Amino acid sequence: EPPNLARMLFFYGFLFCPFWLGGISILFYPLLPTEDWESGQSEGERAKFLHTHRETEKKWARRCLIATSSLS
Repeated sequence: EPPNLARMLFFYGFLFCPFWLGGISILFYPLLPTEDWESGQSEGERAKFLHTHRETEKKWARRCLIATSSLS
């Protein structure tokens, strides 16, 4: 599982709850790489990495949503 921003926001949200709102916002924004990102890889490898990374981010963003809703 690749490290990502949503996971860090989930864990830091226990210290400062507004971080969970930042994690929730990841659900609404697509993961868009830059033009030169991973230029040494094939298109299939890049697509697989992006899909895996996005699914992991969405999983942790949903956990931020659950944590926020459980406190309200």
